[in-house]
Amino acid sequence: MKILSKILVFVGDAAIILVVLGFAFLAYQMGATGEKINSASKKDTEFVLNWGGVNNSQNYKVINSYQSSKTFLRDHLDHYCLQLDSFNPNSQEASNWVFGPEENSLISDARKLLASSGDAAQCFNEPVSGIEQDIAAYIWAVRIHGRNVSGAQIIFYHKKTNRLLYVSLET
Repeated sequence: MKILSKILVFVGDAAIILVVLGFAFLAYQMGATGEKINSASKKDTEFVLNWGGVNNSQNYKVINSYQSSKTFLRDHLDHYCLQLDSFNPNSQEASNWVFGPEENSLISDARKLLASSGDAAQCFNEPVSGIEQDIAAYIWAVRIHGRNVSGAQIIFYHKKTNRLLYVSLET
């Protein structure tokens, strides 16, 4: 009986420790991890070129970057501004780059929202709304709630500066 009671005490203590560690882990996961400003490397941003079908072996430079605090709810704002040597999307992706305004109003709203949220004016050295004729957009994803954009991933290309701006937003 004494051995059984010692085993039960040990199991009970271990269970309490596991529960406390589990709550600590969840609290850590749900808490913010901190924002990162201008810390993205070329390796961190290579997916932007790959998604858009742009040559990733070219000599490009990360001009600026922002990654918001990550939380359990997945709300975030990330953006990367890249200076390119050349913009020649491959034949598979070239038709997905659309210059100027969009016919679909939700896509147009998404472009405006993400250009504003991603600080496109800073990346492109001029105020932009995201639907100008010299700006192309590659829409990776747009999420809507009702008739409003609640999140998206869009890559913008600005012809004048030869820069890409990737923006990922979730609200």
